[in-house]
Amino acid sequence: MILSLLSENDFQEVRCHQVFEAMRMCCMKFKPLNNSLVCEGYDLEPRKYAPVTDRPSNQPLGKRSWIYRYPRTFQITFTTLGLGIFFSKPIYDIFIRPRDPIDFTEPETTFPRRA
Repeated sequence: MILSLLSENDFQEVRCHQVFEAMRMCCMKFKPLNNSLVCEGYDLEPRKYAPVTDRPSNQPLGKRSWIYRYPRTFQITFTTLGLGIFFSKPIYDIFIRPRDPIDFTEPETTFPRRA
């Protein structure tokens, strides 16, 4: 019951004050009789609540870095850049390096030719 009530109120304990107070009063009544398992770990002192942390809906989030605004672009860009740096030598050898002329003539052989 308490967990569902808190989840409905975005886990803001202040909004559930009446329920917590009613439970405290119930535990004060039944805890001395030792017949309530619910009140075993419940503190009977009045609760002090943290302030509500809701952000007004009209308040902007603030300026975020482009990494957080465009995570897919960041991931693709830096993965490509990292792989490009890692494989820079093969990329240079395959696409950029000047080619040596290929000699298609038959090499000299040391074996005698059969006639």
